[in-house]
Amino acid sequence: MSSFYYIQPDLKNDTNASFLNALEIFSNKKQMQVYAIKNPLGENKYNYDRDDILVLLSP
Repeated sequence: MSSFYYIQPDLKNDTNASFLNALEIFSNKKQMQVYAIKNPLGENKYNYDRDDILVLLSP
């Protein structure tokens, strides 16, 4: 993992792996910080009924 790309543990699955791999290549090539998350960082008190979504954050 590079310092430009962060993916939350257990986020990558068979459905989104191709997209997330391409996103990692893009962020490294452009040297642009990208965060791929599915729930708030640092807080585990929220549970969501869906596992098929993610949020991309980038400046």
